[in-house]
Amino acid sequence: MVTDGDDAEDLLGVVHVIDLLQQSLRGEPLNLRVLIRQPLVFPETLPLLPALEQFRNARTHFAFVVDEFGSVEGL
Repeated sequence: MVTDGDDAEDLLGVVHVIDLLQQSLRGEPLNLRVLIRQPLVFPETLPLLPALEQFRNARTHFAFVVDEFGSVEGL
């Protein structure tokens, strides 16, 4: 997870380890901002089957779970 500043609630996205390694192997300086990916965001009330379908459609395995106020409750 990448945040903006010290506020853990101000999430910018996620960075995959493989992207960090590839950037390093190319000899590029560390730049997290260019590697940030936008994750799925699920409301905490989303049932399991629709969540799994969204994971499959997005071809990802990572999502933020938010409450009714938009605060992150989990991953």
